[in-house]
Amino acid sequence: MNCLKNLNGKKHTTIKYIRFVIIFCSLMLLLTVPDIVHSKTIAELIAQLKPHDTLIVPPGTYSENKIKISFPVTIIGNDYPVLDCENNGSGFLVESDSVTISGFVIRNTGLSYSEEICAIKVSNSKYVSITDNIILDTQFGIYFANTANSEIKRNKLISKPVSESSSGNGIHFWKCDSIVTSYNFIQGYRDGIYLEFVTNSSNEFNRSMHNLRYGLHFMFSNNNSYIRNVLTKNGAGVAVMYTNKVLVKDNYFGDNWGPASYGLLLKDINESTVTGNIFNRNTSGIYMESSNRNLITKNELLHNGWAIKILGSCYDNEITQNNFISNTFDVSTNSRKLVNNIDGNYWSSYDGFDLNGDGIGDIPHHPVKLFSYLVERSPEASFLMKSFIVNLLDFAETKFPSVSPVDFIDNYPFMEVIIK
Repeated sequence: MNCLKNLNGKKHTTIKYIRFVIIFCSLMLLLTVPDIVHSKTIAELIAQLKPHDTLIVPPGTYSENKIKISFPVTIIGNDYPVLDCENNGSGFLVESDSVTISGFVIRNTGLSYSEEICAIKVSNSKYVSITDNIILDTQFGIYFANTANSEIKRNKLISKPVSESSSGNGIHFWKCDSIVTSYNFIQGYRDGIYLEFVTNSSNEFNRSMHNLRYGLHFMFSNNNSYIRNVLTKNGAGVAVMYTNKVLVKDNYFGDNWGPASYGLLLKDINESTVTGNIFNRNTSGIYMESSNRNLITKNELLHNGWAIKILGSCYDNEITQNNFISNTFDVSTNSRKLVNNIDGNYWSSYDGFDLNGDGIGDIPHHPVKLFSYLVERSPEASFLMKSFIVNLLDFAETKFPSVSPVDFIDNYPFMEVIIK
């Protein structure tokens, strides 16, 4: 009788062991499957939709490209499905109003010298939303052409550029109106964000860094705002060209070093405002050429090679209430006569006094040093930068000004840092 009990106990234990082995092997099989294989492509799933439907794309990897969207639809990725273009062309091609694409990883678009290869390209559309996508190793990232009343938000774009000629831009706009671009991260493109013929649009809280040329580059783009972006360690900084009435506010321009680098280039910019920005550790903080009637105020310019380079082609600019702190040169120019106002700034290099205690220096400040004026005309003189002769030249010029611009004077320099 005892033998029978022992036999039954061993049989029960064996059954439990076999069940455990089956469950364990099943779990291991699930964990080792590299990708979920779907019977339908994303393009086939979209083809089954009606206008204004919502498609939830299951997780997994989809190897396809040139997915056309020609009617209003919302496409949302569940757990970030991967659209792998296999270096054979663009990802999504949107040619309709009222389209949303969100929650995808899009990668490997390939390279073309004859067309714009993009992760997402939107053409001739309105009310498009591109949000919360991850874009990797693409020629262009997100490309809007002739598009209006749309948004690009919270996307992450990272590529590995080889040269400017073979690289595209992270976020690229051409002939667009009323676009909101915010909270995006862009790295490793030719230009981080590029705008041409764009109006009435805002760019806020974006981070653009380690791009080959410009972190932000816009041309012929009026009535736009650029607020609280971080633009660092780009090849040449930020370029603003041939544009009127823009607002550049509360941005950070930093660590843009090189012989032709700057925090912010203003070329042919008129009637615009640059305020509340930080320019830290750039070859030139602000470089101005043929720019007129602009307000540059309440900015921090510190630890730059040149805080501001302003050429003789600039007129009627108001440069006031800025802090110039520990720059190699605060101001440089190529002309002795400049018709601009620079009253009311703080200069850490100012060595005047304030006898009446009103917080304003009693004697004017000449921010253009003789040596910086000579370097502007003869760049090879810069090898004398740290020599005693530089201090001697600057001291002599303060006592007997004869070469540096006589009109470029701050008549009311602040004694203390100006608090915004």
